[in-house]
Amino acid sequence: MSYANDPMDQVLEGMEVYGSDGETIGEVGDISYGVEMAEGGGQLVAQERGYFRLVRPLGPDLYIPSDHIEEVTTDRVTLTHASDSPELDRLAERQEPPGQEG
Repeated sequence: MSYANDPMDQVLEGMEVYGSDGETIGEVGDISYGVEMAEGGGQLVAQERGYFRLVRPLGPDLYIPSDHIEEVTTDRVTLTHASDSPELDRLAERQEPPGQEG
């Protein structure tokens, strides 16, 4: 599934992934979509979001949601977080995209 201006439309397996500080973090593994529950207007609503698996040579793989992508060019993905950001460590707690945990 694709949404207007969804950066996941441009992400391809094998692309290099960089932090907002310009440091290389790893590369794109598989790409998937998952459903997360989010608060909207005082209610919980299901939202489908795109994710890619960030394969890191010096750490566990991470599932990066599309809203953490700053830019996608022809050969690289740049994240909204620096390569040493604590936010990336928080994402490391998730081993599968939402809706696919098992």
